[in-house]
Formats: sequence, C-alpha cells, structure tokens
Amino acid sequence: MSNKSTDGAAAGLSLGLHSVIRRGEAEQLHLLLLSAFHQQYGTSEGLRADLKSTGAFFNPISQGHRLRSALALLSPVTVPASIADDWFLAVDSETSLLTPEGVAAMHALGAALDDPRNDFDVLTTAHALNAASCLYDLYREWSRHRIVGVVSLLNGEDKPLQVRAAGVLLAMLVNNNTSPENAVQRYGASHQKLRNLIDLTFFAPVERFAAALVPTSSPKTGGARLISGWSIGEVSRRLGDSFVTTKASRDSPSSIYVHPEGTTAAIELIARDLARGHRKRPTVEELAVAFDGLVEQFRRQEGDMARYGLLHENPSTTAAIRNRLVRAYSSALANREDRE
Repeated sequence: MSNKSTDGAAAGLSLGLHSVIRRGEAEQLHLLLLSAFHQQYGTSEGLRADLKSTGAFFNPISQGHRLRSALALLSPVTVPASIADDWFLAVDSETSLLTPEGVAAMHALGAALDDPRNDFDVLTTAHALNAASCLYDLYREWSRHRIVGVVSLLNGEDKPLQVRAAGVLLAMLVNNNTSPENAVQRYGASHQKLRNLIDLTFFAPVERFAAALVPTSSPKTGGARLISGWSIGEVSRRLGDSFVTTKASRDSPSSIYVHPEGTTAAIELIARDLARGHRKRPTVEELAVAFDGLVEQFRRQEGDMARYGLLHENPSTTAAIRNRLVRAYSSALANREDRE
C-alpha cells in the first residue's frame, strides 16, 4: 500500500520541486512560470485547462507545419540556468518554451503559496501530488488518443460511415470484389483513362443508392473519385483487416478487395452505420429499394466493365447479399429501438 506523503514527495521531485521550499524562492519561481505562461499561452484558467493549452505544442498529433508556424510566433522567454530542465524546452538561443511539467509546477507552487496552513516554508508535497496526477492524466489521454480513435471506428462508436462510402463498399460486394483475383484496381495519375473508367463505373450505382436514401445530399468535392478518392480510406479505417489495400508497384496498380472472410463484417458495418447517427434512418423497405437501384445501375454498365476485365458480379451472390443486408439492417434497427 502506497504512502501518501512518500507519493507526494516523489510527485514533487518529478515536477522539479523539492518537498520543502522557502516561501521567497517559491514566490520567485511561481512568478517566473506564470509570466512565461501568460506570454506563450495566454490567461491562466486553472490547472487542467492550462495543461490542455500546452497541447498546441506538445500533443503528439500536432502537425509539423503547424508547429513550425506556431514556434515562429512564439514570444521569447529567457530562462535562468538554475531553473529545472523539465520546465522549459529550448527552442533557440533566445527562446524557451514552457512545458506541461512547467505548467504543473506553476500550479503546485501557486496552490502551496495560497494554502493558509503554510507559514515560512512552503510544503509542496500534497500540492505537487495533485498537479502530477493531472499531468499524468493528460499524458495518458494523449498517448491513447490515436488507438482510442481507431478502436472507436472499428467498433462503430465514432461518426458513422457516410452513405456514399457505404454505397462503395456495397458495390464492391455486389461486384464480388472479395478476393485478390477479383480485386478492384486502383490506378495512379499515370493511368488516367483506366482510373477514370473504374471511378465512373462505381459512381453511377453509388449515386443512385445515395439518392434513394438521402435525396437532398450531393456529392462532396472529388465525389466522383470513389475508388481513387476518399471513400476507400473511410471504409478501410472502419473495416480494418477485413478490407485489403495492397501497395502499388512500378509495374502494377494497387489492389482493393474485401477479405474473403470479411463479407459478414462488411455487411454488418453497412447495416449498423446506416441505422445510427443523427441522419434520417431509412426503413428496411427503403434500403431494399436503394440496393435494387444500385444493382440495376451497375448492370447497365456491364459491357464496359467486361471489356476491361472488371465485371465479377454473380446474380445468385448478389441475391444472397441483398438478403443478408436486409436481415442485418432489420436487426440493427431493432437493437437501436431497444436502446432508445
């Protein structure tokens, strides 16, 4: 069982603080840290809020180009050599950036100075423990942000799949793109004609599907590039290993297909995501009509597809996918109604 006093002392040392600091020294350190915070982050709004504000520089997902711009605008702060190394990060010879550890130490000192129990010496153990705990929570959140986001997508807990992305996945199932042999080829800009042909082959069926479910919706910028554009990435992030995208090589394009054992996961994803979110949910009958429209439009383009070896649709497989989709969607709607 941990000793709170010992834990507090350890927390103080982890923030660059001693367990006991003379009041005059504590006041000077606090003033220095607070002044740096005001110059580089703005008005202090409390421990947790101030720690969050350091994410503009220290959050691991911050992009390099934005960091470079922010650092160029940073107010210069000169730090005495005696200051704890953890509190500031040297940017150049004239400027140091206040770190999350420095912000936590600032609040630990401020709380200790405001504590009526303190007289001549400032006891920082308990105050440091609270600040260090908040700092730990922040780093924990940052370190898990990416994996939590990925897990949320895979588990259907994040924003649902957009209708057109669902339509692309459904069109791939209809066209039997469920093996390496039947994969959709994703060509680069050097094969513009083939890339456009494949995109347009999927565009008309998917637009008919989307129009049936969301009549007021219009394609977003680049919406015609359903295979070479954003839709495939959205599907891939949610299906994980059930969706395969190979890397293009010098001699061959990228191949995209639903893993042979991933068809059930793909159908369940479409059904689940169409049944959730804030948009209007179609009835089972409306989804069936939208599916039939997608298939009808798809078959109108069979000639071009067959000419280029893109056609893999099998009517019996398509009928089975329709039945499975309708059952899965009916179940997803029922589950949602039970929760509501």
